[in-house]
Amino acid sequence: MIVLGIESSCDETAAAIVENGRHIVSSVIFSQVDTHALYGGVVPEIASRAHMDACDRVIDRALQEAGMTLSDVDALAVTYGPGLVGALLTGVETRTSSPVRILRGEDYQAPGAGGVYPCAEGAGYAGGITSAAVDGVCARGGISKGLMYHYYTGKDELFCECVRAMFTALAARLDEYLAGANSGSAGELLSGFFMTRERFFAENHNMRVVFEDAMLRTPPQLAEEISRLRAPVKECNLRLLSSLLKLVRLREGVSERDAMLWFDAAEGLLPELLSRLTDGSPLSFEAAAHRVLDFLLFGIAAPE
Repeated sequence: MIVLGIESSCDETAAAIVENGRHIVSSVIFSQVDTHALYGGVVPEIASRAHMDACDRVIDRALQEAGMTLSDVDALAVTYGPGLVGALLTGVETRTSSPVRILRGEDYQAPGAGGVYPCAEGAGYAGGITSAAVDGVCARGGISKGLMYHYYTGKDELFCECVRAMFTALAARLDEYLAGANSGSAGELLSGFFMTRERFFAENHNMRVVFEDAMLRTPPQLAEEISRLRAPVKECNLRLLSSLLKLVRLREGVSERDAMLWFDAAEGLLPELLSRLTDGSPLSFEAAAHRVLDFLLFGIAAPE
């Protein structure tokens, strides 16, 4: 089946010829970025007029690049939502004026909010949030800007959803480890905890990218929200440290409450400390974890 797809949900007019639902024969995009840059954002009325001017030309170009005419097209698909109302109407009007069969909603359903953030997490923030732009996040994630803006206010909110999903999944893995770690020394407990964390990120590379942006390169405007989203992982870390207390002998004059206050204050430093100790170091990950435990419990100064 040959499908002509039309996209006009936000500030770009696009048309593509797709064969059998997967093979992109041609794809043409007319961008309005330069036009809207003057206003610091998308102006709906200007976007709608630009779509009207560009739609026919973009479709003709897509057909030409595919070496086809409209008579070769079996069906037509168009974005009808979510997106800017006036912009969407341009595509819909183009669709209804065509004699080609129209694909209905039952033929395809756009992903909901739960389907948007995995696209962004999977590829959108591969280069880090600081350098990411909405266009790049949507393009790499395979989602339209209209769909993204329907569910999220922008890249920051979408990034926070990626962070929430990452921390939730990581906490579930760490919780599973702690539930089964009933024996061993303090060093073995800490080493196993960090190895569980490392294996999680080895299996979920894109989540590692999100984690490093959230924890090591925290966007200032998102610091408070990221701290809140991190609560499930912080709870796992404090459970770990509470378990460590039962396996070590405290210094004279140090109460369990004092130790927990220290652990609570130092807990946020653990990811960065481990990252720095392993970055470019000949130490194995397990050895680095033991060194973290040594610093955490005994500090760096020799007793007098």
